[in-house]
Amino acid sequence: MKIISKVAIAIFCCVVIFTHSSCKKIASNAQEMETTFDLAGKEATGESLTEDVNNILTSATDSLGLSGNREYGADNYLPSCAVVTVTGSFPQKWITINFGDSCRSTSGIVRSGIIRITLTDSIRRLGSTATVTFENYKVNGYKKEGGSIVWENISNSPGSKSWRRTVNNVKITAPSGNFWTINSDKTITQTMGLSTPRHDDDTYIITGSGSVTNAAGESRASEIIEAIRKQVACSWIDMGSVRYISANHTATVSFGNGNCDNIATISIDGNTPRTITLP
Repeated sequence: MKIISKVAIAIFCCVVIFTHSSCKKIASNAQEMETTFDLAGKEATGESLTEDVNNILTSATDSLGLSGNREYGADNYLPSCAVVTVTGSFPQKWITINFGDSCRSTSGIVRSGIIRITLTDSIRRLGSTATVTFENYKVNGYKKEGGSIVWENISNSPGSKSWRRTVNNVKITAPSGNFWTINSDKTITQTMGLSTPRHDDDTYIITGSGSVTNAAGESRASEIIEAIRKQVACSWIDMGSVRYISANHTATVSFGNGNCDNIATISIDGNTPRTITLP
């Protein structure tokens, strides 16, 4: 009887220990999934904000005659409330774009603060670089600060325009106060609008990889698996997908199939996607 009791107790203890271990594993697994979902959404937001900077950069240089092959004052993406000043001369020319306390575009985007651009040459000329930094800069309440975004013209054939774009430790803070840091190394290729003087018919395709880190130091690496498309005429990325890999899960962010909207979806391990709204 005592032997049976001891065996029963031993089995009970094993079951309790095993169950406790399994519960911890399940909880850890669920937390990892949520972290991956959260970080994927944060980087998608960061990518959208970076593409907005791309529009500002190309429009400002086009309208100022600093593009190399668009020196004709093309249409201006910038709202009239943005104050633009230019100083210096190549190989160091500085553009300052001041959006003040609140500057609303015709598409409803509200910006504030300052973007500073340093150019070594016209941005559509091979080998030129454009370095962008931020000073108390916000887009729809999302603040960008620290680090830099650098465009290097790597166009390698006539009739084609491409840039290597590196995002270096740019911190983004949401209106809620939650913040994260993004890094990336991507190739930007213009596929439409090359032969016209207009800016709003330009289309860019983006490929490459990146990473995102939250306030707790948790990170996820990313890779574009279906080229991202950004049309200047649309305020948001409207096509393409990005993959994120954690220890046990894979997340996929989809920016849609060409509709111009601020909606993206995130799916974990192929499960039912969740919707996120981009700024």
